[in-house]
Amino acid sequence: MRGFTKVAAVLVVLVILAILTGCASSGQVNGVVKDQSGVAIKGATVYLNDLQTTTDTNGKFVFSNVKSGDYVLKVEAEGATPYQENIKVLGSGISKEVTLRFNSLARVKRAGVIVFGSDTTYAPFEWIDPKTGNAMGFDVDLANLLASKIGVKAQIVTADFSGIIPALQTGKFDAIISAMTITDERKKEVDFSDPYYNSGQILAVQSSNNSITKPEDLVGKTVGVQTGTTGEEAAKKINGAIVKSYPDIQLALSDLEIGRIDAVINDLPVSLYYAKTHPKVKIVGSLFTTEQYGIAFRKDEPELRDAINNALKEIKANGEYTTLYKKWFGTAPQSIP
Repeated sequence: MRGFTKVAAVLVVLVILAILTGCASSGQVNGVVKDQSGVAIKGATVYLNDLQTTTDTNGKFVFSNVKSGDYVLKVEAEGATPYQENIKVLGSGISKEVTLRFNSLARVKRAGVIVFGSDTTYAPFEWIDPKTGNAMGFDVDLANLLASKIGVKAQIVTADFSGIIPALQTGKFDAIISAMTITDERKKEVDFSDPYYNSGQILAVQSSNNSITKPEDLVGKTVGVQTGTTGEEAAKKINGAIVKSYPDIQLALSDLEIGRIDAVINDLPVSLYYAKTHPKVKIVGSLFTTEQYGIAFRKDEPELRDAINNALKEIKANGEYTTLYKKWFGTAPQSIP
């Protein structure tokens, strides 16, 4: 009996040692998955070699009873660059914080909104309704329509036009919709959507002025333009013209109306819209540039741009673009870009 007792005791000790050894050689692998802005990601797929789980509403994941050793931790989510890291699990386990980087379209869809920067002083494309304080205009309605096509809402953020591209590049908004002409110079800084509006530069003068009808008549005359625009570029090419730049075109048109300057060079639809409600201003001559507007995006972020292009194609084909154009300009477009 004593021999049996000794054997039993040894077996008990061995079992306890085996349990303790097993506990010491396994642990828990846990962590949290977030996006670039620090928001927890629900439903991300997490792999630990052949093991698999998903993150909860707080972005957390757990693998229990993981034996000590070398593992590959992988994390995937729709629209994100997959994450992969080699990790070593020791007896106490390991905790990881993973950041997934989403592409531009996925970020917008996760947020539920696409934020557009716009110089809201450019009626009828974008301006602030004094009654509501909200942005309105052709571009604003277009932004809302395009956003709806990709399943999100649009938000307009007012920005000064001269600094609107740098603001986009630093992440203040997702895109620019601001009657922005597509130019080779701007293409060096941003990517553009397909064109959404055909335009060009035109002259505006006081209604009583019959001496200025074309750019050549501006020699020795003071012409108002908006800073950073193609109108400013066009004016500076006219030899002998005195160019005065303004932070927004409404100030230039107001100065023209009271006679502080002789003419304004600006996009036709905006100057025409102003002249319709300000009888002291008229449009003269014909377009002396041909331009197209585009929506601007940060470079190397093609996913959102491509989604907007697909939405543009859809509304141009199904008649929604023409309906929107008629609403703001009173007639069907002569051509759809």
